[in-house]
Amino acid sequence: MDREMIYQSEMAYLYIAAMGRSGSTAFANMLTVPGQMHVLIEPSAAAFGFASYDLSSNPDDIKTYLDICASGRRDKISGERWGVKEVAPRVHLDAIKLINPKWIVVLTRNIVDVYLSLTEKTYRNGPDDPHDSLWIHDYCINSSKSLVELDKKYNHDERYFLIRYEDFYSGNYDFDALHKKLGLTLSGDQFANLHEYGRSYEIARNLNRSNNLYLSAADRDLNEAEMDRASEVALECKQYQWHFGYSDKDLS
Repeated sequence: MDREMIYQSEMAYLYIAAMGRSGSTAFANMLTVPGQMHVLIEPSAAAFGFASYDLSSNPDDIKTYLDICASGRRDKISGERWGVKEVAPRVHLDAIKLINPKWIVVLTRNIVDVYLSLTEKTYRNGPDDPHDSLWIHDYCINSSKSLVELDKKYNHDERYFLIRYEDFYSGNYDFDALHKKLGLTLSGDQFANLHEYGRSYEIARNLNRSNNLYLSAADRDLNEAEMDRASEVALECKQYQWHFGYSDKDLS
């Protein structure tokens, strides 16, 4: 496919495979600095919405995805690096093959906090939010499996590195080492476009994120039943929890 060959010859600089609610939008925004880097936010959502698709073998779907990437890069400054951030679990392996990134970054977060954060976001968005508790449950299961698979496939690849939300936003993260590895500064506006995404409430909360790493159900205006449910989902994701260091026991 001509466009696929063009993209591989240009070579994406970065692919971010993220667990939802792992700070991935903020991370992508921090990397997006004019003249340095432009990270596309979830082009699969723009390309397909909630429709089914196959990026492994369907030429039309591959073309649609790469065309969306091209559209998102239309205003890219000449010489500016580009990358992609995705949270959809079924996208990662195929997208990496398509855009051939120089770096592969996986972002994770404790499933308990992922579940609570997704639930809070759904409640705040109101009845128009398309994601219910069943969707949140299934997303946590599928995304956790996908990221474990991705880590096992690439963790010995020199292009690959892992960032845990809890480490990155702890206030003690070694940003100098990350800068040296990526060759990029993280000076972009981490809160860019959050108002447009209906996430204004996150800005005030995350101005000092190191003090808000572990929010209780009450902090999120959720009841204890949601906390119990989050713990149950984390148990269902036990392999992910152990694999990425959120549990000290392999319960598989």
